[in-house]
Amino acid sequence: MRRAVSVQARPSVGALSWTPNRNGRTGNGETPMAGERTRAQRRASWPAAHRRSPRSIVGTTVRLLGFIPRLLLIVAAGALLITATVVGVAPRVWSSMNAHEELPVELPDFEALAQRTYVYDVSGQEIGFYELENSQPIAYTDIPADVIDAFLTVEDKEFFGHDGINVRSLVRATLSNFASEAPQQGASTITMQVVKNDFLAGLER
Repeated sequence: MRRAVSVQARPSVGALSWTPNRNGRTGNGETPMAGERTRAQRRASWPAAHRRSPRSIVGTTVRLLGFIPRLLLIVAAGALLITATVVGVAPRVWSSMNAHEELPVELPDFEALAQRTYVYDVSGQEIGFYELENSQPIAYTDIPADVIDAFLTVEDKEFFGHDGINVRSLVRATLSNFASEAPQQGASTITMQVVKNDFLAGLER
């Protein structure tokens, strides 16, 4: 026996297409098929998190308007702090840079450096000398240029460009030492070293 096979015709794609209008009907005037929803129905089924109510929009605007005054207050406080720092530090820096133009300061005499000890006979003839190191005072013009350049390269490269205090090197060394656990850089010029060793020796810090 042969079994009867039923064949159902499937609707064409064009038969399933429809365009909803404002009243929820299709463009042909028929209601949507089962399982199909109108745009209004889909929007109504959205989660509340995806829909922004007028109240939330107003709250966001109020918070934004409240943040602007706080931002302006922070900027104004920072500007006042920078201004106060500049006003407090600038006079001292200016005074240090122009200290050479102020009234001269009476400095004590330099202590003589260790030199050779010469021994003479009764007639004034040199018969010998004693020394721990070969220290002899000479004129600046007698120093070779290469020795001067080497000394300045090691001790104070900008010796002829400042008036005893190198503010730029002082600031750079201060920032570097604050950033490290132990002091790594020094900013003393040759002038500062001479003052420290000859005029401030023995004084408490």
